Amino acid sequence: MRGRKRHHSGAEEVPFGRAKGVLGLVAGMAVVVLSLVLSFGFAGGQASDERAFLAAVPCAGPPVPAEDCLRVEAATVRTVREETSGRNTTREVELAGEGPGQGPVTGRVYFRHAVPVFSALEPGDRVRATVWRGRVVELSSGTRRQATLAGPVGDATETTVVAVVVSAVGVGLLGYGVWVLGLGRRPRSRTFWAGLGLAALVLGTVVATAGP
Repeated sequence: MRGRKRHHSGAEEVPFGRAKGVLGLVAGMAVVVLSLVLSFGFAGGQASDERAFLAAVPCAGPPVPAEDCLRVEAATVRTVREETSGRNTTREVELAGEGPGQGPVTGRVYFRHAVPVFSALEPGDRVRATVWRGRVVELSSGTRRQATLAGPVGDATETTVVAVVVSAVGVGLLGYGVWVLGLGRRPRSRTFWAGLGLAALVLGTVVATAGP
């Protein structure tokens, strides 16, 4: 008995089933929402803080909590610690303030890079700490200055870059879900892939321009 011939129309079978397609859509929507939250929520606020910091002027009166002006206070370095774990390096300096009440100067500050100030510090060194909104945002030693991790400059840009990458991942997941559920049983269409790329471009543009 002759077997029946199977005809292949060139269509591609659904690789993982409808459940995977639904999962792709749900995950894609969640990731896209996360990218919008990062951009409109976090990056927008960080950009506002950066503008306020760059426009801040030196303080004229006595210290007040979370003041928007820049106050420079003397401090002494207690300890310097640099510790590497995997790809992450922690650079920490413990300060002791010298003014009345010492305020936010007394405590630990952290740095992203070792130069130009952190690498030259030793316990007992005298430094100048710049305080803004109750946080030490910069440390000075002699003519060298270095921003701490508490400084707001650059935070919005970093968050926006992360948001753009996250948005691209979200669009990719959405595209996978649509392909499995709607286009997986038909030949791939150039229009589909072009539309997916356009959606990624539009969302990435919106995310990138919403922050800074």
